[in-house]
Amino acid sequence: MILIFILALSYVYSAEPFRLKRFVLIGHAILATIGMSVFLLGVSLSDGILAFSNTDGKLLAAIFIFFFVASHLKDIKDVSGDSADGVTTIATLFGADAAYKVVSASVILMIVAIGAWLNLALAVVAMSVFSFGALSLVLRDSEKLLLALQFSIVLLLGNYIYLQF
Repeated sequence: MILIFILALSYVYSAEPFRLKRFVLIGHAILATIGMSVFLLGVSLSDGILAFSNTDGKLLAAIFIFFFVASHLKDIKDVSGDSADGVTTIATLFGADAAYKVVSASVILMIVAIGAWLNLALAVVAMSVFSFGALSLVLRDSEKLLLALQFSIVLLLGNYIYLQF
């Protein structure tokens, strides 16, 4: 059932007549929902139908938020293609440089907010903020910065999962 849901979301995201990827926040919310659903699909392999009741809601929400922000980073590399294709992104609206700065700052704020929301150790949140912030200043490449975001996600959510046991 989850796989059918993922396939349906993928279809309305990219296929005509829906092609919801054209809309800046709607397309990103769909991608985040797909990412969250893939996590649930993985959990359902071990928990079956209980995946919906056994999965931590805070963890699912954090996964959604991280995917939402990451999808904006992914858009920065293809401003000309998105513009030609009629897809609206932060980068097509404000330019790649401004989008890089806005999304990088949003990631840092999101790391702090999620760290506080999940009651993570201040040292873990600080390490995540510092590493992502430093790399965002050095890399200046959204594709490479996605790797830094993945590191931050593993650090934060790994710490959260560890604290749950």
